[in-house]
Amino acid sequence: MSAPDTARLRELATTLRDDYQLRGRWRWSGNLDGHANVFLSTVGGGLMYVLGQTRKGMQSAQPVFPVKDDDSRWAHLAHADEIPVFEVCPTATDRRDPRVYRGDIVGFRSPVADYLAAVDAETVLALLDRIDELEARTADERWNTAVDWLLNHRATVDEQPIFWAFVDGLISEEEMRNEAPADMDPDGVLHRNLVEVINERRKAAEEADRV
Repeated sequence: MSAPDTARLRELATTLRDDYQLRGRWRWSGNLDGHANVFLSTVGGGLMYVLGQTRKGMQSAQPVFPVKDDDSRWAHLAHADEIPVFEVCPTATDRRDPRVYRGDIVGFRSPVADYLAAVDAETVLALLDRIDELEARTADERWNTAVDWLLNHRATVDEQPIFWAFVDGLISEEEMRNEAPADMDPDGVLHRNLVEVINERRKAAEEADRV
């Protein structure tokens, strides 16, 4: 699998949020009573339309997408057959164009359509895996920084809630160091079993995460 195109996803997501006013979470909406009408919309802001469908002929239906003109603040709804991207001639905009000798399409001229196609399951999983990797790396870095601070100040884990506050991301490194005592254990008595305490706590936390 190729790497996810994060730059393209960011560009599309920014366009939908800022230009198309599609802010917040999305959800399916509608009603199945009578002439059923369901559509994808934003949750807040008056249920902004993301994707729906409309009748086409007597037995078919087609999706409807919001499309925004350059000089317009708000998007209007366009039928799929009004904004196709044809496989054989992507620059053509009409099936009657002589260059379009086959009606197969590969997309629609709407960033909503592009975005929905771009956010496939493998791309989302790859991005989530990357987030997990970075968060794990950050957690390890925070842990090592906090342990270094404890060792330098000859403190025990139990004596220092500041340690756990920093490891859990509740305070910054600067705040942790500003609150550090000059020397909590001048005789080295409390420092003696520091490494064992740290390792036991970390092992217990890892086992709790697995459960």
